[in-house]
Amino acid sequence: MEQTPWKPILVGTIASLILLFSVYFFALPKQELGRPSEKILEFSGSTIVGHDKGKKVWEFSSKGGWVGKEQNITNLEEVVKGSFYKDNKLQIKNFTAAKVSAFRDSKIIEAKSANALIAIGKERKFVRIKADSLSYNPDRSESILSGNVKVSDKSETLFCQNLHIDHKEGISTARDNLRAVIYGKQISTLKADSLVMDADEKEEVILNGSVEAVQGKKQAVADSAVYNKNGKDIRLKGKVKAVISKAGALIKEETAQKLRDNETKEILKEKTLQTSDSLILSTLNGDYRAEGNVIVEQKNRIAKSDTAEYSDKDEIITLTGNVYIKQKERWVKCRKVLVSVKDQTFEAFGSVEAEFKL
Repeated sequence: MEQTPWKPILVGTIASLILLFSVYFFALPKQELGRPSEKILEFSGSTIVGHDKGKKVWEFSSKGGWVGKEQNITNLEEVVKGSFYKDNKLQIKNFTAAKVSAFRDSKIIEAKSANALIAIGKERKFVRIKADSLSYNPDRSESILSGNVKVSDKSETLFCQNLHIDHKEGISTARDNLRAVIYGKQISTLKADSLVMDADEKEEVILNGSVEAVQGKKQAVADSAVYNKNGKDIRLKGKVKAVISKAGALIKEETAQKLRDNETKEILKEKTLQTSDSLILSTLNGDYRAEGNVIVEQKNRIAKSDTAEYSDKDEIITLTGNVYIKQKERWVKCRKVLVSVKDQTFEAFGSVEAEFKL
């Protein structure tokens, strides 16, 4: 029997398999790793609705969009109108965005260049928000906004870089480059490291860390502050230092840092400096009341008391309660001292020695 040459057959078989594999690998279309699955549905100029367990969770009108093969993400471009729902209640309305991704399994909605009205608190008060990005989680009833965040209503506007909103509890927490503008007789501007707003409890806004307040001719720094919307006042607490300028004088941003660093020599050349444990600043008329270890300095003059009240209209600080004014190296007890910011004068009344003016 003639033997079959098996080696050439084996070599030929292997070569054929290599050729077949090469054709399969290089010629057939492939999905790259990390890329979205291929689109199974594209649409334009449509209104689409997302449901979960028979309840509507979102509704968007957009110029276009698509759904991937796994059907887990709905992607939308140029959303012109949208609404978010929680237990059939409207949570976000008048929503617009450049891009939106709605995730089926997690129910999370992510958006870019978002603009909307968001409901906060049990009373479901709607406020206007804008942000570079927004992530809404209906199961946790929360929204996370980041990048050039702006929150506004009729009485104030908040600017920051990061904002967390708890829709159920009505609590919003803001951080990073934080600035709150309050509209009243005079515009009040607040800065701080962090801000917490409770929409249901007296509508209080709590600020902590490197607090700075500017209102008209007044500028102050403190450890913390509480803005009471109903009471129309700002309550500064902890190492409060305030500078009161003459009408028309410029408020400089570097003044706040000088106050924190106790660099007051330059400030006292043309301004009045006051320190206290606390200070209540009215957003209605610009007046304030300072309490606890009050010290007022003006040029080379100094007085101290338990309390001080400032009239924005008259530009006068009135010191009362254990009032003392310094004369050379000694303290003279008085009934009260009037400090004129405008005229740069101290006037003492009810002195143990006599009434006098400096």
